[in-house]
Amino acid sequence: MVDVGLNNLENPNYGGWGGRLTQSKTYPNRWEDGSKAADYNDFTRKADNAYPQTRWLEAIQNDFSARADWCIKPFKDANHPPKITVIDGNLRKVKKGEKLNINILAKEIDEDLVSIKFWQYKEAGTSNESIEIEQKSNLLANITVPQSALKGNTFHIIAEGKDNGIPSLTRYQRIILQVIE
Repeated sequence: MVDVGLNNLENPNYGGWGGRLTQSKTYPNRWEDGSKAADYNDFTRKADNAYPQTRWLEAIQNDFSARADWCIKPFKDANHPPKITVIDGNLRKVKKGEKLNINILAKEIDEDLVSIKFWQYKEAGTSNESIEIEQKSNLLANITVPQSALKGNTFHIIAEGKDNGIPSLTRYQRIILQVIE
């Protein structure tokens, strides 16, 4: 219910703060926790359907803390989340072996510093292969698509922006690479 930039409201199978859900086979309009470990083994191999949330816990707790501050503190005394934008768009059609740049824009209303970290959300993609990510600067990463990627494969890259306010707040952008040939 909180849009943090992960696009999981668009597709609950993408995963985010609420977990990574699967579409019900019985009721196609319903999304639910998976029924087997392979459906929800994000971040860890432990077979527990709460584990897709584990990687997000610090950000969730800090966000809750900031929201409590918003209720009692003046605007200028409370921390607010950064806004992360992907300059060239969040969906990229790519070729196997292609090298591309991911350029990010980070804005912060409180003028806090924002540190960007790029990482592959492997469980959300359709390939088990790893993307090569070379972070060139705080706002730029060079990405190399595996030469062995297959047409139709998708790779999810997360640009995670964390500010240095108190509490530190995190927002994201998901970049989906779709192999077209």
